[in-house]
Amino acid sequence: MGMCSSIATTFNTPLLLGGPASVTWCWLIGAILNISLGASIAEIVSAYPTSGGLYTASANLVPRKHRAIVGWVVGWLNLLGQVAGVASTEFGIAQMIWAGCVVGKGGDFVVTTGMQFGLFCGLLVVHGCLNSLKTRDLAFLTKGFVFVNIGATFVIIIVLLATTGRSNMQPASYVFGNINNRAFS
Repeated sequence: MGMCSSIATTFNTPLLLGGPASVTWCWLIGAILNISLGASIAEIVSAYPTSGGLYTASANLVPRKHRAIVGWVVGWLNLLGQVAGVASTEFGIAQMIWAGCVVGKGGDFVVTTGMQFGLFCGLLVVHGCLNSLKTRDLAFLTKGFVFVNIGATFVIIIVLLATTGRSNMQPASYVFGNINNRAFS
């Protein structure tokens, strides 16, 4: 996932349920664990360099008598992860698009559940069609998106640093230690 979209779609939950410290620690701990998991999986799969490395690696890491059930569980968890990942990404994009519409209309725009679901379904169809393109075309789009994603991330960082005055900044104790639950207040 892209840095901008993953932060934007997951920022509100820890902010509302824990405050600034929750956001900071969730992202720091999550990033460390995610990098550790990715490095571990890369190491394991590189030891068994075959097509379907996920299944080959999991089969070679368990005793022979458990290989069938482990392969079955790994396959279904992978499918579940792929389906849930696509659904959550599309839902997050739909929410961001409608949020942009609300902000653009000055808060006078009401988004219904049907509108949210309709945009979600439309995005699934559009992105499904995009993913049905030839491999060469997908590679071209992916290479282009890498620069857009990295560029947008740097632009956002620079704009935030340039527009945030020293008087608007919170102390480190607020960023790393202020916990409040706004969901129930």
